[in-house]
Amino acid sequence: SSTSNAMGSDASNASGTNRRRSSLGRFVCLAMSAALLIVAPQVLAHGVHHAEQPTRQLESPDETPAKARDQETIAELIQRYSLEGDDHLIEKARQILDQQPARLTSDSQTKLHRAWLAQAEHQFASALALADEVLSTQPGHPQGLLMRAAILTVLGDPRATAACHSLVAALDLTAGLACQAQLLDGELDQTLAMQKLITISGLQSSNELSPWVDSVIADLARTSGHYAIAERYYRRSSAAFPSVQVRSAHVDLMLLQQQYSRVLAYVDPTETAPALAVRRMVAGINAGVTRPKDLTETDQQFRRWVAREDFKHAREMAMFYLDVKPDLELAHQLASINLQTQREREDRALLERTNRLLGDKEQNSLVGLNY
Repeated sequence: SSTSNAMGSDASNASGTNRRRSSLGRFVCLAMSAALLIVAPQVLAHGVHHAEQPTRQLESPDETPAKARDQETIAELIQRYSLEGDDHLIEKARQILDQQPARLTSDSQTKLHRAWLAQAEHQFASALALADEVLSTQPGHPQGLLMRAAILTVLGDPRATAACHSLVAALDLTAGLACQAQLLDGELDQTLAMQKLITISGLQSSNELSPWVDSVIADLARTSGHYAIAERYYRRSSAAFPSVQVRSAHVDLMLLQQQYSRVLAYVDPTETAPALAVRRMVAGINAGVTRPKDLTETDQQFRRWVAREDFKHAREMAMFYLDVKPDLELAHQLASINLQTQREREDRALLERTNRLLGDKEQNSLVGLNY
């Protein structure tokens, strides 16, 4: 299938041209946790399946009866978005919210739904304001506190530490520790946090946040070099709730270990989420099996998005121009734009890598001139 179909047609993006929506990928693990609380009954109903290839727990849009899709709730649409990464689901959820009776606009759950959709579209100021509105009347509201922590974490806001600490009383010790662990940078600190989370999470029963905690453990293990542990916990997390962001992080683990054939088997060739599709192309380039036509179509699609200032997938676009079809200047532009809205470890590392490669390119140019 063509890349334009896999990534989404130009027409489908027209209404969101100037909005910086979610770049899926790993996005924010805390945002995943907020989604899990919102859709907890559906998540818990999934059960756990151990397999190399995570099975999507929901039917694909082509397999779901149109009538059933029309009757989906906001929580169900958020769940599908987390699992599939289809931007149309965000638009549909927003339309449903806009059509709700006026009496529901001040409802806490409605505000949190709006906050979740806003953070998914990188409208963090609006999302934070909505979460704060909920907390102003219900200071201990678990979803509100979790949403606030998610936003402050992705923004790199110094208030994130206190926000994470508030989750201990609102949820439990594991949630607070998992939240705080995502603020750590040092390898030793990450390793210690990973070990503590493994111990504490093993002492409590599984709950609606377990897939998120498992993904945090896996991320800590991956970034601190404990690949076997990372593999085990990515499998656990994606078996319970195979979100695009967790599967993308799992693919990153495979790429770190140069397991390119495994990535190609893990990610379907028709995958629609750019976070997974671009990573599959990275593996294909290294394995020597990527079709030039796919690269050309993706390049054309991404450049159209850039021309429209549509940076909803800036992180993945920067990766594409670093590792698939090199254009260091464009990669640097995209990585810089991405860092304006997302300031997680991966976002900083992405820009640092583009800066380093650009510096090497300039140095090589100078050497050539001197020669």
